Amino acid sequence: MSIEKLFVLFFIYSVIGWIVEVTVVFIDTKKIVNRGFLIGPYLPIYGSGAVLITLASIYILPMDDSIGSCFLISFVICGLLEYSTSYFMEKRFSIRWWDYSTKPMNLNGRVWIGSLMLFGLAGLIVVKLLNPIIFSFFERISENQFRIASIIFAIIIINDSFFSHSILKLLRIEVAHSNSDSTEKIAAEIKELFSSKTIFHRRLLDAYPELEYRTDKIKARLERIKLETEKIRKMTLEMVEDTQVKFKEGKEIVLNYVTPIESLQKDVIGIQDELIEHLLSDESDPEKRKQLVEKLSESRKKLEDKESISISSIIKKRQR
Repeated sequence: MSIEKLFVLFFIYSVIGWIVEVTVVFIDTKKIVNRGFLIGPYLPIYGSGAVLITLASIYILPMDDSIGSCFLISFVICGLLEYSTSYFMEKRFSIRWWDYSTKPMNLNGRVWIGSLMLFGLAGLIVVKLLNPIIFSFFERISENQFRIASIIFAIIIINDSFFSHSILKLLRIEVAHSNSDSTEKIAAEIKELFSSKTIFHRRLLDAYPELEYRTDKIKARLERIKLETEKIRKMTLEMVEDTQVKFKEGKEIVLNYVTPIESLQKDVIGIQDELIEHLLSDESDPEKRKQLVEKLSESRKKLEDKESISISSIIKKRQR
């Protein structure tokens, strides 16, 4: 297949991908949102994936005959494409454009099993359904017409890329110079800046309303939260293990004092959960964190005192 045909195929699937994205967002939000980094109605990542799958179907023989092979190869190709695009865009702009961290079976939040399964199905649709229709249409077009069409499409995308890159460059500069260590604060700064710019600047924020900014300051803060959370988890685990050991020292302690001790345990766990939730919050307040730590220490002391009293009472009864 000629370069011109591949480029036209790339453009066609880029437009189809844009239509799919806009439709999915409309179903979810009831709003028509122009998705993608570029301004025009096309998403190059879809065009790239479709072209790679098409080339694989031509040069990898089992893929053209086997549905399973077609699904698996599309699964792998599109997964690698989405992961590499996410990685490159984050390194380039210090922004996580999409994040699957909350999804099951995800890889670093860049891809997850759900989207990969859809990519596999999309590959089947491309190879088995859409490509035969498109290629039959291609047979009616001359090579010269392909050349003219590819030049026109190339001019459109190149001009769009230059203009969109200037917007992305402004976004990258503002993120790099921000002194905030919270993704919400940076988002507010960017929104305020872009609100005074053109409709094309505001379009980017509408297309990606949940951008996650990953500057060095934010990464450092998240690392501190992770360490503090792990420290609290270990402290709580040690406390629970210690409590379990003490429970085993006498059956009568469990029978006569389980309810108040269990209540104190719930208080400790509740305070710990509140502290962890506060640490994970972007609006973490050092003063409130200090108060929660002190409250946790007090509750733990009460629990230990109660256990000590329980053990002492049992010993005294046995001595009688």
